[in-house]
Amino acid sequence: MNEHSPRPDLSPGDSGSSAAPVPDAALRTAGLSRHWGALKAVDGCDFSLGEGARHALIGPNGAGKTTLINLLTGYLNPSAGDIYLGSER
Repeated sequence: MNEHSPRPDLSPGDSGSSAAPVPDAALRTAGLSRHWGALKAVDGCDFSLGEGARHALIGPNGAGKTTLINLLTGYLNPSAGDIYLGSER
């Protein structure tokens, strides 16, 4: 497959992301948000990662990537939402 070929496992228009939770997710967020006044660095983030899964977090400068990692590691407290490691909140 070259760089211009679509992935064979995706339908046209499918980016490969899914809002459906991963069964028995090792890491999951629900409605995770971090706001500073009117600035919404992370707003309503829902995702789940299965055990052993590897994913990339990409986006432009100022998109909230570092803030999300800081929320997941506990360096920052969320304004709203929950983080689950396994079944533990």
